[in-house]
Amino acid sequence: MIASCRVCGLVLSGPPGGSEQAAWDRLSFTAFLHLLKQHPEHVEAVCQPMIGKVANYVASLATKSSDARLAAGQQAAREQIACLLSGLAWSDATKQICFTEPATDDSDGSVQPE
Repeated sequence: MIASCRVCGLVLSGPPGGSEQAAWDRLSFTAFLHLLKQHPEHVEAVCQPMIGKVANYVASLATKSSDARLAAGQQAAREQIACLLSGLAWSDATKQICFTEPATDDSDGSVQPE
């Protein structure tokens, strides 16, 4: 699988072989490393906040509590992560990854994943 960086045009590819999912995983990891090295502003603006939210959620799975607020917090975190992921897009105009407006349910203003 081969792609090019939308920021600088560099051709990116992962090691060959394996399933389609494995090829996508390798290419996306190669792209992430490229962003870290060559375009860290994209990582700082989008990836770091997402990584923090996912890391906190994953860490919460390793905790045990009889407090119902933990389960409610985990559910809220899952929904927030899903909503943020559905709102990520590439902007050709600004040449950067951005958050688009998530869909909302007008009845109560709550965010609804698309």
